[in-house]
Amino acid sequence: MLKSLAIPYEWKIINKFLEEVNCRNEISSVEFTIKDFNDTIKLEDTLEEFGLNSSDLVGKTLKFNTIYLFEFQKYLIYEPTFHFNKYRLITLRDELYHNYSPFDIQKHRNYCRTKEQEALKSGLKSEIWTLKEGEELLGTSEEAGYFGGKGSSGWKYIAIANYLLDIYSYDKNFAFHRFSPFDTLMVDGKLIQFQTLLLSSEPKHKEAIQKYMVRKLDIPVEKLESDVFISNKP
Repeated sequence: MLKSLAIPYEWKIINKFLEEVNCRNEISSVEFTIKDFNDTIKLEDTLEEFGLNSSDLVGKTLKFNTIYLFEFQKYLIYEPTFHFNKYRLITLRDELYHNYSPFDIQKHRNYCRTKEQEALKSGLKSEIWTLKEGEELLGTSEEAGYFGGKGSSGWKYIAIANYLLDIYSYDKNFAFHRFSPFDTLMVDGKLIQFQTLLLSSEPKHKEAIQKYMVRKLDIPVEKLESDVFISNKP
């Protein structure tokens, strides 16, 4: 999550849920510049889709907040719905993702194709649509919600920044995971979206989230007692 944007409320819930299974964590920042990348990393084809090249990013520091599992040295981001849109889909076509995926790449691509209406519900806020860093790099955005012309420089910048974070984690070989609000878990025979379970007060829903996350993160935690069947289906 870009550091210039507010930390989502859902992150606090995730912090608490992980702590309850003895998985200590904290909000921690990751910062890097384009010069931190290995010389063999290829960016130009994807950046060209946005009218940019790597020289446009020289001198710019990318800053992210993450949830850091400090005992396991793993980082995670629970992504807000406005991450899933046509601009992010462009970045997800990069050949990087043939060899590396801190998430289910096919699902993320599908969400970017099918969940843009969900993205619009939260992504039209001025601090997102006309994100300052985006307009400095890509120019003035169109009217909120209009994708003709330049569209949203904020959305574009967020997509590019997340793409660069994926590359950075790959290049530096640190454990990084993305969680989507649209993934579904099966609880008591019903498929329920991650975002719905996360905001639920039902104990079984909380445990479903806990079991799902610790399995995805591949970390040892205290035993979860109730028998909750979990399925991660598109």
